Amino acid sequence: MLGAIDIFPCASDFYATQNDYTKVTLHWTNNSCGVGDHLRFSIIDAEQNVQGVYTFAPLGTEGQLEIGNFFLNAENRVDVFWIENASELLQRWSFASLAAPPSDSWSIPFQNVQSRSITVAWWSTGVSGQINPIGTNYQIQFSEKAGFDEPLVESISSEYGNLIAKKIGCLSPGTLYYARVRALNREGIPTPFHVLGSTRTLSDSPPQTNYLWGNNRWELSLSPLDISSEDTMTFNAAPLENPLQSPTLPEKILDANHKILGTGDVRRRPLPNGLAEIQSSRACPAHLDENLHAPATLSYDFASNDGWVETGAGLVRETTLSFYRLDFHAGLWNKIPSRVEDGKVVAIVQSLGTLSVMGQEDVSLQDLRVSPNPFRQGTDAQVTFANLAERATLRIFTASGREVRQLEETGGDGILCWDGKNTSGRPVVPGVYLYHVQSPGVAKKGKLMVIR
Repeated sequence: MLGAIDIFPCASDFYATQNDYTKVTLHWTNNSCGVGDHLRFSIIDAEQNVQGVYTFAPLGTEGQLEIGNFFLNAENRVDVFWIENASELLQRWSFASLAAPPSDSWSIPFQNVQSRSITVAWWSTGVSGQINPIGTNYQIQFSEKAGFDEPLVESISSEYGNLIAKKIGCLSPGTLYYARVRALNREGIPTPFHVLGSTRTLSDSPPQTNYLWGNNRWELSLSPLDISSEDTMTFNAAPLENPLQSPTLPEKILDANHKILGTGDVRRRPLPNGLAEIQSSRACPAHLDENLHAPATLSYDFASNDGWVETGAGLVRETTLSFYRLDFHAGLWNKIPSRVEDGKVVAIVQSLGTLSVMGQEDVSLQDLRVSPNPFRQGTDAQVTFANLAERATLRIFTASGREVRQLEETGGDGILCWDGKNTSGRPVVPGVYLYHVQSPGVAKKGKLMVIR
């Protein structure tokens, strides 16, 4: 029951009911309308457009009028006049009409069927020819079961036209799917579901796993388990001019470049064309991602002259070339354990992002990063030793030279973390500690403060 009024002469208690989206029944109580009295009903939309006008001679106590001219899925206003009494306005009220159930009588419901997505289409026209207005909401259900148990539910609001289409993604390859759709009116009352039928997604084709970019200088080889046929890899050779990650990325890169140049005799230099953003473009759900599901092989091709490589700002040793990944939040370059072989820098990576190929004029652990220092017990979770070589040994000593902990870097990510505990698993006593990092052919020592 929709709408209610005060008592008026002749007729009162107007309301509307709708059991069929093609018809609305107007109801009222006949109080004193006699023979020859007439009621006029005008159906008006929100923009004051008149959809229908009905004149009715009420008889008996209960009156009702079935109308077919009204606006689907809309707030329809009803003006009621008592014509014999100078067209007196008896009542004004409104009712929210139902939407028409969708149909697919004149279209193919399944279009552009792929291995992991299907575009489903239907008409906004009901079986009686009435059309739902723009802005009508539709709910689509996809299921691997004909009974639609645990369905995948998607929604769409129509923006234009009579033919509605929606791409349903993140489906399983080679799988039979059933689909149905229904419309909802402005109050969320749904129509019955219209079953669109069923179709099977295509079998998944082998995904591309090898990528070449930047005049074949950059190469990435992925595991087949890491990417689907609908996923792609995004390569940006100009992150300083057109960043993907953030508008502030150029500022972060320049800040990190300034920090990594080093001091004294050790200078780290980026190679020409050795800066890029690489991210996976995932289809399900759609997003850019720096992280890979499995380790991948990344390589960069360079030109060498007697063991030296030209950077445009000086020469660097070929043996010192390595990949670096930008820590965006810290504005720092973190070294990725890499090797140089056959004119290429090669690394095993499981994260991409903003990468740079750099070399240095001298071999050292100058780019070792220890943070936080001082380490605050109870507040900081661990001390991170970053930019290590692919194989490294970290030893922690008291100020008197007693060893309290030894850690080995064998994972290949160039990072070791100390939790501030000794070999017995107990927190060390606050004070000054010494660290010693040993890598093949090079070592570095330093001090670390532990405080409460």
